[in-house]
Amino acid sequence: MSRSAAVILVALTVAAPLSAQRIEHTQVAAHQARYALADDALPGAFAANTLTNDVRREAQEAGRPSIPAMVVAGTVLGAVGLFAGGALGVAAEDCNHHPSEFCGLGGAILGGLIGESIGVPVGVHLVGRKGSLGGEIGTSFGVSFLGVLSAFASQGIGILFVPPVQLMTSIAFERNAKK
Repeated sequence: MSRSAAVILVALTVAAPLSAQRIEHTQVAAHQARYALADDALPGAFAANTLTNDVRREAQEAGRPSIPAMVVAGTVLGAVGLFAGGALGVAAEDCNHHPSEFCGLGGAILGGLIGESIGVPVGVHLVGRKGSLGGEIGTSFGVSFLGVLSAFASQGIGILFVPPVQLMTSIAFERNAKK
């Protein structure tokens, strides 16, 4: 690409309006729908009911927790739980009486799995605050158990699906909670 073409491309990119990235607030749309419904030949009760449903749906969407925020919080606290649980698992093993090169490995794996199974739903719950934390942790342990079973059947590959499935189930709990 020639130098002048690159300069023109950069200039157009910088100078071009980015209106497609600006999303207007949704309550404005409902407010405008009220006037549009009032202008139609619809009965007043039907127009008011339609408007109320639109506003209620918008309020529910605005009150729902952000999925990216729940993913980040669940991932961060899951990683913290993984390392903290692994450290506690190593410390819980008694390597002084039977030292070996693999001493502490079993405790680290088990502790990390338990810590991650608790950390992911706690992180998601801290953002969402609607679902049942106990139900999310129980589901997370169930997913971990199924992941370990599938790891035995799939030569270890199945364990890789545990954290994303834990995130998805915890987020589903939070998004579908009725509070």
